[in-house]
Amino acid sequence: MTGREVQVQYIWLQLWLLVVALMRLFSVFTGYLNVELFRVNLFPEAVDSEVSKLQGRTFGVWVCVTCVLCVLCACYIKEPAIFLATLLSFVIALVFFALEFLVYETMSPASIMSPFVVASISIIWMSYHYIYKMNSSAVHVKKD
Repeated sequence: MTGREVQVQYIWLQLWLLVVALMRLFSVFTGYLNVELFRVNLFPEAVDSEVSKLQGRTFGVWVCVTCVLCVLCACYIKEPAIFLATLLSFVIALVFFALEFLVYETMSPASIMSPFVVASISIIWMSYHYIYKMNSSAVHVKKD
């Protein structure tokens, strides 16, 4: 694969990360401003007492941090530490939503679909880049 082709792949991944960040902003605002909408859209199977205003704000902050990670990763796509932190944030999100759906049964099949698809695509795409692109072009520092 030529350097130009790799660069184009990085550009598409950067665009994807920016789109994901924009989508996450909606969750930040609903978590802060409209907890009922947040509960109905994301946790429709949860009892009202399980989704409090505090939980909505906490979720909003968590999503805001992951949104910032996506933007940072898109801007500094070849920085391994930021890239890995962003990749791991998708893994954490996927585990969180899987537990909510399978164990705690607070999510419906429809409400888990969007987070599941976004996290899965991101994990696969970013893992591919991390394993095959970043490691092959990494500069190894010689230890004394």
